[in-house]
Amino acid sequence: MKRITSVMFLSCILILAGCNSISKYEDDDVAAIVRGDEITVGELRFLYEDDKVLENLDGMIKAKLAVQEAKRLNLDVSDKLQEIQETKSSVVELYPPKDDDSEMAKERRQFPESQAKKLGMDLNE
Repeated sequence: MKRITSVMFLSCILILAGCNSISKYEDDDVAAIVRGDEITVGELRFLYEDDKVLENLDGMIKAKLAVQEAKRLNLDVSDKLQEIQETKSSVVELYPPKDDDSEMAKERRQFPESQAKKLGMDLNE
């Protein structure tokens, strides 16, 4: 089973690596299949800038495998998820206000603003 998963993973990497830009793909195109679960281009584009998608595909596959393994072992990770949600909330508080024109503030706003624009979303979404 590991050999099949490895072959599928390497095939996906080679296919995607041969492409110059992830933007040539539709959001519902499959980037990888992990033990029957699909990872779509849209999922990757939502989380990462287009030029960084391929760099992060491996991490996304590992995360999907970790979730599948936790489910298989019937692990209760609700406390950890709550902790992650609290951490995520504290990160949102670090987002600089609009009236802050410092270089650091501009750098912190760059990724979420570019993602919102790319995805046709309001920044608050």
